[in-house]
Amino acid sequence: MHEEFTALFSIDWRTFVFAVCTIFSAWMAASKVIDFFTEKIGIETKLSLRRKKMEKSISEIDEIKDSINELKELMTKHIEKDKERTIVSLRSNIWQMHGEFMKQGFVTKDGLEVFSEACKLYENDGGNGVVKQKIEPEVMRLPVK
Repeated sequence: MHEEFTALFSIDWRTFVFAVCTIFSAWMAASKVIDFFTEKIGIETKLSLRRKKMEKSISEIDEIKDSINELKELMTKHIEKDKERTIVSLRSNIWQMHGEFMKQGFVTKDGLEVFSEACKLYENDGGNGVVKQKIEPEVMRLPVK
């Protein structure tokens, strides 16, 4: 028996590695052949059930991703429309305040603060330069009471 162990351990390592690789490759090939025939016959294995479940999950994730992208587009459009509405509303308020201040010939400290905040919001939301170039300087030149 001692001679058998000695003979077993005296195998060339290259031969051993080659044998292990050959056995592993044969195992993988046999596994693929078995998978192929079980699928063709219609036999469900744990692996095939897991694969189907994973494919279904990936499909559901793709659907959710598409829905999220649609929602993102809708939100972007809504935000842009809301900005447009805000600009129109602010422009109207700014012109109205401007008209009142010009009629009375002065501006109050609180009125000036509200006017300045409205002008900043208007400009930040993309309003045109008419407010900054014409209206705001006219109000700023008025005396503060």
